[in-house]
Amino acid sequence: MSSEKYRVSRRSFLQLLGTSTAVTVLAACAPKPTAAPAEQPAEEPTEKPAEAQVEEPTEQPAEQPAAPEAVAIKFDAGGYVPSKYIGRDLEEGEPAREAFDIVANAYMADHPEVSIEFMPAPMSGRRETMTMQLTGGTAPDIMWTQPDWVNEDLGKGWWLNLDPYLDLPNNYCPAGHPGRQSWHEAFYPSVDFWRAPDGHLYMLLGDQTQVGIYYNKDLFAQAGIDEAADAFPDDWEEMMAYGEALKGIDFPGFAWCGGGAGVLDQLTWVSGWLSKYFFWDMISTYDKNNDGMPDKWEIAEAIQEGTYSATMEQQVERLRTMKRLGAYWQEGALGMDWEATHRLFLTGGAGMEVTGVWMLKQFLDDPDRDFELGWFYFPRLTKSTSAMVDPDSPMTNLACGYGSFQYALTSTAVSRGTSDVCADFLMYSTTPDNIGLIVNEVPSTIPNVKDAKLNPLTVEYGFADSVSYPPSSFQEDDSLLDYEYGVNFANVVGPYCVGQLDEQDMLDQLQGYMDAAAERVLAIRDENQ
Repeated sequence: MSSEKYRVSRRSFLQLLGTSTAVTVLAACAPKPTAAPAEQPAEEPTEKPAEAQVEEPTEQPAEQPAAPEAVAIKFDAGGYVPSKYIGRDLEEGEPAREAFDIVANAYMADHPEVSIEFMPAPMSGRRETMTMQLTGGTAPDIMWTQPDWVNEDLGKGWWLNLDPYLDLPNNYCPAGHPGRQSWHEAFYPSVDFWRAPDGHLYMLLGDQTQVGIYYNKDLFAQAGIDEAADAFPDDWEEMMAYGEALKGIDFPGFAWCGGGAGVLDQLTWVSGWLSKYFFWDMISTYDKNNDGMPDKWEIAEAIQEGTYSATMEQQVERLRTMKRLGAYWQEGALGMDWEATHRLFLTGGAGMEVTGVWMLKQFLDDPDRDFELGWFYFPRLTKSTSAMVDPDSPMTNLACGYGSFQYALTSTAVSRGTSDVCADFLMYSTTPDNIGLIVNEVPSTIPNVKDAKLNPLTVEYGFADSVSYPPSSFQEDDSLLDYEYGVNFANVVGPYCVGQLDEQDMLDQLQGYMDAAAERVLAIRDENQ
């Protein structure tokens, strides 16, 4: 890996690290030096040569450069794995992908000593599979991951600190691009959203997603909703009125996924949006490092201090607001997985569905859909929803810090000595042209690199506008503490929303889950201090 074609040189990397600990880590992952050629013994002459004046050489012959070592990268690209590698036929309506293959092939053409193998992995059960691979040392070199999972794993040695690479210039970027100053400067600020408590970044966010509400314009018109052609409710209560109008013509307001692998998604997206409005005036209480966003360690401390609890007024009001929304879910919502939820909405069985930009292409192409599709972003809350709401809370980017281009370098890359090449390939993949090619192939996310082009559909439906808002101050409940807490949150709040669990039982169980999660989260932090 000593080829000068790589933008990440080991010398620059070591200079940036500048500590004995970092040097020790890098020494462990450095490639083995090419052995010097063995000295050849001089042959004895068969006869004495004629005497002659021997000229001294004027200079040493140039040393021949060593051939670059072969480097094989295994890459779990998540949702961006090219379709030819997924090992199955595409499902109906599932978009084909090939852009990352084009980019990888171009990189390998410029770096013939490098091979890149895409490693498809199903999204279901991914956390468990990932943990098994990382524990056993069999993880791919570059791996798709959720950002909060990376931070939960801090101290396990599974993920590589990306800051030394991000500090280097990305000379693959065009002249004049901010990435030429440093790779970090190529990205929008959301790239830093998931910095760990040690201040470092362990996951690269190359795109941004957004969630909001798709709606059936035909059903809206049938229900007498005046804004059917271009709905965007002024506030939360107007959206609730949409649900009531749809219920009045015997349709559920929302197609709701309350079961299966997606049980956390809609529930925690909505509860996270509500958190900002009910806890806005508490930010200064929780946010001890004054970065504007209480992190999971600060929330865990607040739980132990009693300033964040299941029974505080703001929390109770937030959860009651969730329950009011549950009145407009379809019958049997808690037993429906994502596929059943999508079918309900796309066949005209519900007026709205909360989901993300990544579903746009599938929704547009779905043969079951015979209505005009619309989308709007989450509306603001006002005191008309609850006296506990802070009306000064600004509109924010709910999905800031999330995307599909979410990659980390693993301990496997360190042990195999591929980490420099992996980082170089990610640099190459995140130039404005290349990230635009990868991300815009399917209108499912938005490039997180400056000057990258946008897919026209993401602009038309308004996704691009909402990602320009500042980051949301509160995480969703599945990221607020840890994944286990998120699952437990769903297990009690979902049944509460549909009347299967009374409020006091729900709050008591939720407090117990909070207390246990706070202990887990703070234990992780303490291990790394």
